[in-house]
Amino acid sequence: MAIQLFDRVLVESAPRRVREWGPYQFPSLCKKEGRYYYHFSDAADHYSAYGLPGWVYQTDAACLAWEWCRDEDRYNEARALRLPNGDLVCSYSGKSALTAELELPEAAGAFTINGRHYTCYRNDQLPPEVGGFSLLRKKAGETQWKLEHAAMEEKGGIRCAFDGFLPAMQARANKFWLGPDGKPYLLIYNFKLREDGTPDSRDWVYLLRSDDNAHSFHEIGTIPYEPELSVDPQAYSDKRRGFLEPDMCFLDDRRMMCIIRTTHRELGPMYLCRSEDAGATWTRPRYLHTHGVYPHLIRLENGALVLSYGRPGVELMISWDDGYTWSKPVSIVLPKNPDPTADTCGYTQLMAVDQNTCMLAFSDFNYDPGDGYPRKAMFSQLIRITKERTAHA
Repeated sequence: MAIQLFDRVLVESAPRRVREWGPYQFPSLCKKEGRYYYHFSDAADHYSAYGLPGWVYQTDAACLAWEWCRDEDRYNEARALRLPNGDLVCSYSGKSALTAELELPEAAGAFTINGRHYTCYRNDQLPPEVGGFSLLRKKAGETQWKLEHAAMEEKGGIRCAFDGFLPAMQARANKFWLGPDGKPYLLIYNFKLREDGTPDSRDWVYLLRSDDNAHSFHEIGTIPYEPELSVDPQAYSDKRRGFLEPDMCFLDDRRMMCIIRTTHRELGPMYLCRSEDAGATWTRPRYLHTHGVYPHLIRLENGALVLSYGRPGVELMISWDDGYTWSKPVSIVLPKNPDPTADTCGYTQLMAVDQNTCMLAFSDFNYDPGDGYPRKAMFSQLIRITKERTAHA
């Protein structure tokens, strides 16, 4: 196997004074008609900041320089899914509701984990803008985007309030994509009610699908929190939240793979599990790697599975056999500090460019523009992967 790392390209760097967690982090990528779009956060990583706009940059197919994108509609069209009926839809992060301003149903329970006290409400008893999945829709033949809230049918689904906020589903950490059947799928992680009606304080992974052009979503399958204690003895400590930030891809029309983060504020392993029936049932998750937040997984046309993840640093792994074996990690951002959050947010995103090449989006908190003052910055990098050693590094 040959891996060619092109020079990384600066998207934008933060002012020297911006060092707090949240702004100039959490990148995402999309593309349309030879243009690439790069979005990142400019707000705190907190419920109170959900729904605030970030920054969007664009570049051409050469990917040599990024410029600020002033056209929000063009960005929405680039990241939108085109449904079978011709509608365009894209996910939308709404602002968190203040619990004091809501007429809330009776609580379904409460729990404390990871230093936070959560009060739980059944999602089907909440207003749709809180209990459902928010999206923007541009109907076929129309020119304006309209905000909608699709119903989400989850067995035992709940939404949890804390610190006076009740957030809607956050778009950044969930996946919304079209499957091989042309239908929209939604991958989320969330708490849920157990069979006895009490809330489970560990996050599960949910896979949902829409059969009505994203007006509603129903649960296809779930992945309960079942860690491997032999390799992760702290999996049930109070510092863990369960299975977080999953990403999955179809290997063919039926087979799927899911990669899952297990940590909240400490280091912990990534897990991998599989489905042979389009997500209805899943194998028990198995240990994959020592660490990794927000894993992102794509399959190139040449057959390579590419997995990016971070914290500490940013790394890649590649598989040529549907994820049964993986390459050694390829380092993109080397950790320099004992604090795993000091070098990068660790959040990444991948996007295929051609059959052998992908683009990686990531952050580096130690970028020095030449004035001797390291600062947070957002980057892209092209990576070419071939099975035979024919590429030149």
